[in-house]
Amino acid sequence: MTATTSGLTYRRSRQTSLRNVVSVIILCFAVLLTIQVSLHATHAEVKHGNVAEIRSCLDNGGETMRWYNDRNQHILQICQVQERYCVRVLKYDRGYQEITCFKTKYTNLAKIIRYLMNSGARQVK
Repeated sequence: MTATTSGLTYRRSRQTSLRNVVSVIILCFAVLLTIQVSLHATHAEVKHGNVAEIRSCLDNGGETMRWYNDRNQHILQICQVQERYCVRVLKYDRGYQEITCFKTKYTNLAKIIRYLMNSGARQVK
């Protein structure tokens, strides 16, 4: 493309236009990725509960039961937060390490026990 300004002629490079398009595409991708990450964090908290609240319950003596799964050697700590039973899964590898922590849909003790038994775990405490 050629343009004239004050008697000077200059040519707009196609490379510059292509760079601008690529920059805009990269910027849009970064914005979409940021939105996706923030939505996932919100979904996780709604679906699985506030992990800090569950950890606080368990770390401050709120453990209702402790189960052990022989198949994967995981320890399952159970506590109740806001009427729903919560599970923290630990593995032992030179000390206990948390694998995951989540709030279940169960509000009934018998149902959480059935859930744990069906997973292959046995109660140890």
